[in-house]
Parts: sequence; structure tokens; C-alpha cells
Amino acid sequence: MLNASSLTVTRGSRTILDSIDLEVRPGELLALLGPNGAGKSTLLSVLAGEREPLRGSLGLEGRELRSIPVAERSRTLALLPQESRMDFAFTAFEVVLLGRTPHAFARGAIADQTIARAALRRTGTSHLAERFFPTLSGGERQRVQLARVLAQLWDAPPAGARYLFLDEPVSSLDPAHQHATLDLARRLSREGIAVVAVLHDLNLAAQYADRVALLHRGRLDGAGPPADVLTEASIERAYGLRTRVLVHPELGCPWVLPLGEPSAIPAYSPV
Repeated sequence: MLNASSLTVTRGSRTILDSIDLEVRPGELLALLGPNGAGKSTLLSVLAGEREPLRGSLGLEGRELRSIPVAERSRTLALLPQESRMDFAFTAFEVVLLGRTPHAFARGAIADQTIARAALRRTGTSHLAERFFPTLSGGERQRVQLARVLAQLWDAPPAGARYLFLDEPVSSLDPAHQHATLDLARRLSREGIAVVAVLHDLNLAAQYADRVALLHRGRLDGAGPPADVLTEASIERAYGLRTRVLVHPELGCPWVLPLGEPSAIPAYSPV
């Protein structure tokens, strides 16, 4: 398990994250929610070990995260950022093969190539393997990069779990690929991987996440099952948006329906 305690991040005089306590559990999909500027991407990067907090601690399987060597950490934690610029003339297959770098080709080049092709299949991108990455559409690039981080985490560690962090993984995707990506994320969690995803669509989060964490102005407004956290009051408090929260007639999860104009749009501060 990954335990975050009192995480605090500042930028200049502004507090971006304020005393965040959160658990990331293997075997579940956790969605980070909140309005623009709430601190979601910052929290994700701190949890993934990509950014140091000003205060607070992160414990991974009983060890302080910062004490774990980068190479070892990279075999256990993988982060898919919002945007992954790559202007080199690499094919999609070569980009996915880069995910094997933390393993230093310990299993051999043929085995790593086999894993890269398997990761392409799991993300439905095998047909893009020989295409040059810069020529792909935004959604295609996003799915290939997802295959890359899957290749990075393909090998189960000798002890402990694997942790996959996804920053807005469906932002460039059409509805069919949004559901396919989140269905894959949920299946990965069922295979024992801890998956944390930043999402904007409350209904997608309610449908696929085991737990959600709602951020508002850098603080944690609530964390737990979607039905407990996604209430009309909490949504209006965080987003300034009046809603009606129903139970989906087929899925049984919360179903969030916006009611016209926002009651108040929270001030936006880029994070």
C-alpha cells in the first residue's frame, strides 16, 4: 500500500496541496476528482514520486518512498502524464519498448519486444505499431503512451504491488475509447495493480472507480466509494454546480445530472 500523510505543496506564496492524507490500495481503481486548479495533477505527481512535497510523508509497502532508488521505484510505479511530447521519428512500437528501460533488458531483447507487443494489444493499438509516433492523432498517442507504461509495469515485483498513475487518460479520446481505457484500468486493478486516475467526468468516475477522492482548493473534501462522496452538496461545494444525483437504473452507481447554470464558478488557478 502507498500511504500519504499530511502532504503539503506550495508554489510561491500559494498552497497547492494542504495536508492531504490518502491511501492508495493495490487491487482498486481510485479516481482523483475536482475542479480546474484543485491540485489533482500535483497530487498525482507527488504520489508517483515525481515531485517532492514541502511537508508530509509517503510510505510505500512500509518504506519511505524517497529512500527507494529511482531504478527500483520505476519498476514499481509508472506515471502517464497529461501530455507526452516526442518529436523523434520513433515508431509506436519503439515508444512502447522504451517502457522496458527501467528493467535494463534483464529478460533479454526478445522478451522485451514480446512484452511491448502484448502491451500494444491490451490497449488496442497493435495496428499502430509501425506508424511514426509524431504522425498519430492525440487520442492514438495517448493510447500508445498507455501501452508504454503498461510495458514498464509488466513484470510483477518479487514483493509488493505495482502502482499505475494516469493523468487525464481519457481527455483526448472519443466515448468508445474512454470506456475501453477505463475498463482496462479497472481490469488492471483486478489483477492486483493499484490504479490512480485523474478524471473530470464524474459519471465515468462513478461507473468505474472503486473509490474517489474529491479535491477542492488543495484540500481533500472527501474520499471513499462514489456513492458516499459524490453528493449534491459536495459537488456544489467543489464545482459551484447544482446537480441532481440519482442511482443509474442499470449500473447501480451514482448518476450525476447538472441542473442548468452553475451556482458559482470557483476561481481557477493553474496547477
